[in-house]
Amino acid sequence: MRLSRRRRARAKPQRHLSLSATDAEWAVVSANAERRGLSKARYLMGLVERDAGGDDPAPPMVLASDEQRALLDAARAIHALLIEDRTPPADGTATTSPPADAASPAPADPPDPPRQERLL
Repeated sequence: MRLSRRRRARAKPQRHLSLSATDAEWAVVSANAERRGLSKARYLMGLVERDAGGDDPAPPMVLASDEQRALLDAARAIHALLIEDRTPPADGTATTSPPADAASPAPADPPDPPRQERLL
C-alpha cells in the first residue's frame, strides 16, 4: 500500500493596494482600527465588505411617498392662499394698508425653519 503525502496548503497570493490619505485621515483610520483591535488593512477591508453587501436594502427615504404628497399638497394650498391675498378684490375697492410712518413697527420676519439633511 502506498501512502499519500499531504500537500501543503498554498497561501493565496496577496494583492497590494496603495492608498493616499492626509495625516488627519490616516490618524482617524489608525484610531478606529486600534479601537476595534484590527490591523489597518483588516479594518479598511471590513468597511469595504460592509458597504459592498448587495443584500442590504437602500436607505429609506426621509419621507414616505404619501407623506411627500401630503407635504406638497399643503405647500400648494399655502401658496394659493398667499396669491389670493395679493390679488385686488373683485369689486374694485382698494385694500387699506397702514401708512409708512405708523407708530407700530413692521412685524419681523419669522425665522427660517431648520433644514433637514439627508443622512446616508
